[in-house]
Amino acid sequence: MVKAILRLTIRALQTLEELLYGPPPAPPKPTPPRPDPKPDPGITTARRRVAILGGGVGALTAAYELTRTPELRAKYELTVYQLGWRLGGKGASGRNAALGQRIEEHGLHVWMGHYENAFAMIRDVYGALGRRPDQPLATWRDAFTRHSYIVLGESPEQTGAGWELWPFDFGTNSEEPGDGRPLPTVFAMLQSLIGTLRNLLAGPHRGDDAPPLVAAPPPDYPEWVDQERQLAAREAAAAGRAPADEPLRSPALAPVPSAEHLHQLAHSLPPDPVEHRAVSHHALVHLVETTRDAVRAAAPPAGDAHPALRRLQLLVELYSAVVRGILVDGVLLHGFDVIDRWDLRAWLARHGGPPELLQSAAAQAMYGLLFAYVKGDPADQQLAAGVAVRFALRMTLAYKGAIFWKMNAGMGDTIFTPLYEVLKARGVRFKFFHRVEQLHLDAAGDLVERIELTEQAHVKGGAEYRPLVDVKGLPSWPSRPLYEQLVEGEQLERDGVDLESSWAKWDRGTAVSLVRGRDFDDVVLGTSIGPLPRIAPQLLRRHPRWARTVERIATNQTFSVQLWLGPTLAGLGWTAPPPAMTTYAERLNTWADMAHLLPRETWPEGQVQDVAYFTAPFPDARVIPPPDDHAFPARMLAELKQSALAWLPANIGVLWPAARGADGFDWSVLFDPDGGEGRDRFDRQFYKINIDPSERYVLSLPGTTEDRLDPERDRQVRNLYPAGDWIRTGLNCGAVESAVLGGMKAARALTGAARAIAGEE
Repeated sequence: MVKAILRLTIRALQTLEELLYGPPPAPPKPTPPRPDPKPDPGITTARRRVAILGGGVGALTAAYELTRTPELRAKYELTVYQLGWRLGGKGASGRNAALGQRIEEHGLHVWMGHYENAFAMIRDVYGALGRRPDQPLATWRDAFTRHSYIVLGESPEQTGAGWELWPFDFGTNSEEPGDGRPLPTVFAMLQSLIGTLRNLLAGPHRGDDAPPLVAAPPPDYPEWVDQERQLAAREAAAAGRAPADEPLRSPALAPVPSAEHLHQLAHSLPPDPVEHRAVSHHALVHLVETTRDAVRAAAPPAGDAHPALRRLQLLVELYSAVVRGILVDGVLLHGFDVIDRWDLRAWLARHGGPPELLQSAAAQAMYGLLFAYVKGDPADQQLAAGVAVRFALRMTLAYKGAIFWKMNAGMGDTIFTPLYEVLKARGVRFKFFHRVEQLHLDAAGDLVERIELTEQAHVKGGAEYRPLVDVKGLPSWPSRPLYEQLVEGEQLERDGVDLESSWAKWDRGTAVSLVRGRDFDDVVLGTSIGPLPRIAPQLLRRHPRWARTVERIATNQTFSVQLWLGPTLAGLGWTAPPPAMTTYAERLNTWADMAHLLPRETWPEGQVQDVAYFTAPFPDARVIPPPDDHAFPARMLAELKQSALAWLPANIGVLWPAARGADGFDWSVLFDPDGGEGRDRFDRQFYKINIDPSERYVLSLPGTTEDRLDPERDRQVRNLYPAGDWIRTGLNCGAVESAVLGGMKAARALTGAARAIAGEE
């Protein structure tokens, strides 16, 4: 009888769930079996020749994977074709010899503690370098610094007053990323999130003068909830399973007892969700809703709340909605992709998130982190819920060492120089100044038959281009070509030609044609998605799967603004630890203090004491002009400059109160070796807008995950292997780790070998 009542109760709950929120999402379609590759009759040598197009993270990861062992190096012969004079793609950096050998980046680049595959690769690369202990960045540990202090900006609309800064110190731990220890499962992260929610409510709020939440009375649970808690606890004890962290022994110790009960039940369940009873998940949902409702009842009205209590309530709303959504929408069994059809804010609202949460810095943080502005417009923010939640949980609950790891030189110097040197030692050839023009398919449309390129410039004497310069003992990439090595160097330098720009005025290149069977057998497409309409029109016409990917996977522009400053950070008025900050005022909404890089530059002693990096999306031009509009880059750069010149006086005072001036900003804090006056000092800083198709940031819009190509499943062109952060990587977002995953998947598809990839769901 009890069981019958229980079944009816559960069915009633399920029916109510579906009435309120609609049916749960269907599980993803099963992955079709990978077809056996057909032999390619064009291959005539013992080693397969692989043409790698592009030199970004995805392309070089594929090269690294294809040369990982002596056996692989005996099987594959690799050539990398790179536009312009440096590797790196969107992560390329350069040293400006005329201005203190300063580091100039495409944007703000940091690595995260959950980048398991990226760190595993770079640890191996540094191990293979064999640098002496007295050399700069001798080991990977020398190359990175832990960073744990994060700040969110809360706007006047969110606070009801002025801008307020919301700090988080995530702390560090003794783990090291890339150590081979597996990333936590979805259920393990859910348990951690529930533990975090419990801990938030386990006692009075500390750290400021905020009053504690009023303790809620013991909840009156339905009988089936208490029965499930007791049964799960008995089964856990019988199986010898201990909670990940010891729960509180008495609910009386917690202001919100249901949070403790939620924690106890979650940690009593088996680690594999397949072994869970449906009623256990319904009990978890009931308990998290009870917890949320108790906090809502105990908290003061939003307008009267102390900032700390207001933030506590926002976090409870956020964690509760995420826990509920993971349980209700089948994420535990089917993975995060099943919720990618919703925008993050819509998904949070679906699971009870109130308007104040959706408009908060806590929600906005993921949109800022993943540059989720359609066409760069802050009024049109879209981000697939599964992408956002997976990334956020790994970032905050699965990091090793620290939530962020800052590089101790430019990304080019820290990442791409070691990769280049190791790959060269492994026999990989690099062809700089090679711009991809067209991919041509064979008559059947299932093989790349020919690759057309332009050799933009020629090395004197037909020698190999040597791309690196020495900066204080560190091999580095210059911010412009080494003209003295080039036949056309004098003209390129005189005319200021940017060989990385799609709008460059340059017609002295030489056509190069690569033919399958003679020059290559396989192609790793390591370019970003932006250039594909130009370089692969035949591919897009012949293969709708590729065309849909290009049509549906959107990109936007981003920018970099770097300021070198005479005062220290404290001298600017910032009183907290050096931050990494986002969700501040548009447009320069993301800022990191990067003073730790100054020892790697060559400024006169004491003249530069701080450097600040700003980045964010930037609105697209209304019309993207054709390549013959050579003035387009200058017009967009002027727009960025005017935006920065307006933003600094209007907004910098909150961050750097000692840098306020007559018009809102004291321009004299900017270092200018030429001694400029006022706003003219900005001209000696570095600012760049990433308008080229290969530089644009790849977005993760709702409903587009299924449109991403998978190099192992989508094999319409048998010798073409896409790599990068725009394919289906598992993270499915613009990030270093996602690009590494793309390169690993491309290499795995090409070799057909079993290769474990950390974090694959």
